[in-house]
Amino acid sequence: MIPSLVDSTRTMTLTVQHVFLLSLLTALASACVSIGVPEDDIEKSDTISWVPPTSPFEEIDNDAVDEAWVNRQNGNLISFRSECGGNDPSLPQIRDSIMLSLDQSELESSSNLEYNGRGALRSRVKGFVDGIPGQLEILVFKKNRCTYMITYNAVSKHFAEDLPVFNRFLNGFKAK
Repeated sequence: MIPSLVDSTRTMTLTVQHVFLLSLLTALASACVSIGVPEDDIEKSDTISWVPPTSPFEEIDNDAVDEAWVNRQNGNLISFRSECGGNDPSLPQIRDSIMLSLDQSELESSSNLEYNGRGALRSRVKGFVDGIPGQLEILVFKKNRCTYMITYNAVSKHFAEDLPVFNRFLNGFKAK
């Protein structure tokens, strides 16, 4: 391929990936709020600590989540959202509300585990956003009146690339 065509194709691919992830972040925020908690009653947790993902991930600002980091090389995204107060949906209900953010969502796997000293639900989901195939790894848990949703979002063809980075992020995430 001609260099300018290669650069143009790479730019278009990254743009599609970023559109996918930004659409998904917006949809995730809507899905989380749709579980029945008025937006004004939601508070973010102030008792958490984390170790940010390492390079090539970069922090990005997005009001839909507490914190988010993107790998600009492939568009993969790691984020978390905390919600304190309000009602008390079950972990499967929370996961299912996140799944609503994808078209044709399909639960690939789900398991209960202990995380941060509490029961948690970890799930892998696939589906589409604006016709782009994507996958999510979701971990949800509750602790001290707060619900935590930690997600790894990727265009399907890049999903495996940063899954180890997401697992390290989970190891460094602490809710007190």
